[in-house]
Amino acid sequence: MPLTQIREAQKLPRPILDKATLRLATPADDAQIEAIIVKTLAEFDYTEDCPANDPEVVAMSAYIAQKSDARYYVIEDNATGKLVGCGGIEPLKGNESDEKIAELIKFYVLPDFRDQGLGGQLLIQAMVDAKALGYDSLYYEVTPRLFSKSLFQRLGFYFVPDKLGNNGHFHPEINIFVLRPLEGDLSITLKETP
Repeated sequence: MPLTQIREAQKLPRPILDKATLRLATPADDAQIEAIIVKTLAEFDYTEDCPANDPEVVAMSAYIAQKSDARYYVIEDNATGKLVGCGGIEPLKGNESDEKIAELIKFYVLPDFRDQGLGGQLLIQAMVDAKALGYDSLYYEVTPRLFSKSLFQRLGFYFVPDKLGNNGHFHPEINIFVLRPLEGDLSITLKETP
């Protein structure tokens, strides 16, 4: 399937797995985005790291709106209308390579909605949009407790030995760094993911 057809299939907002809708975040979503991030960090005992005063988290839509080469997505539960997941892409800060690298940021799905393919669909959308925005690769760094190894490996990410860029993330547990080249046809990714 050519990229143009994938882009049409990935047009937002779009239903995912008859359970939810994947769409771009709006200012009306900011409070729920912050709640998802804070709740997920607390779930994994990162309470001291909850970014309650982080302007990026408190007003994600305004933060992303400042950048033409960034996107932030939300997953909305069709049954309740509440947000159950979020994540986005932005240019990797401090990237000194010749490669244009996007970073996956603030990627979280609430516990009752994990392992259902919703996060995978958000990640696919991020990959497709990153490629359309001219990025060469998508990078993600995370702690072991927050990492879904099977999802990222299934979508073609591979481990890199060291941190890329200088994005300001210095938590001592962040020691997983993965990268996904965005070359070629991404349609195989769509077929392999529920």
